[in-house]
Parts: sequence; C-alpha cells; structure tokens
Amino acid sequence: MDKEQIKFEDLPKATSELKSEVKALRASVELLASKLDSPPSKDEDDELIGVDEACRILGLKKPTVYHKAQRKEIKSYKPAGCKKLMFKRSDLQAWVQSSGRVIDSETILKEIQSGVRHKPRSITGK
Repeated sequence: MDKEQIKFEDLPKATSELKSEVKALRASVELLASKLDSPPSKDEDDELIGVDEACRILGLKKPTVYHKAQRKEIKSYKPAGCKKLMFKRSDLQAWVQSSGRVIDSETILKEIQSGVRHKPRSITGK
C-alpha cells in the first residue's frame, strides 16, 4: 500500500480536497437514497420479468410459480416467439397483496395447539 505523506504546509490544501470529496460522496448517497425511497415508475411495474425474478418477489420455488401460473392463479405472459413464461411486477405485487392473510398471535397459538396430540413433557423430564 502506497502511503502518501502530507507535509504540514500542505495540510490546508489536503483538507479542502478531502472536504470536496466528502461533499461529492454525500451528494451521491443522497441521490441513491432518494431513488430507493421513490416508488418504482410505471414502466418498471409493467416490465416483463422471468421466472427467477418472479420466484424472488413471491418467495416461492419455481415449480410452485409454474403451477400457480398454469392454474391461472398468477397472471402470466408468453410473448410470441418466446418459450419462457413471463410476468409483470405489478401483477405479482397485486397477487401478493390480495392473497395474504393477517394472522395474529392467538391464531398461531391455536393452530399449534390443534396439532399437539398429547400433553408435552416438561423440560425437566418429570
């Protein structure tokens, strides 16, 4: 690693250069943050994506996505001359929002208890 030695008399110049670089970095970070905070444009929502990206968005495996597309649960597209199945981001996001169910802690506890057939042993083994 090449370390550049800064002399005392060059310190003000080096400090001003460092300040300008920090300002440029700050501006870049703010620009990236604003892009992340803004909702995707309509073009991005209507963009056709492949099965791998659809799996990532839905949190499902490929066979499940293909099965749901075949049963018309998820809207899919197959452009002319294309062998691959395609999806629109907006369709996938709409499906996720419409198919989700809100589960509270009491419901989860009841589902767990309904699956228990015997009284669980205590941790101490008595």
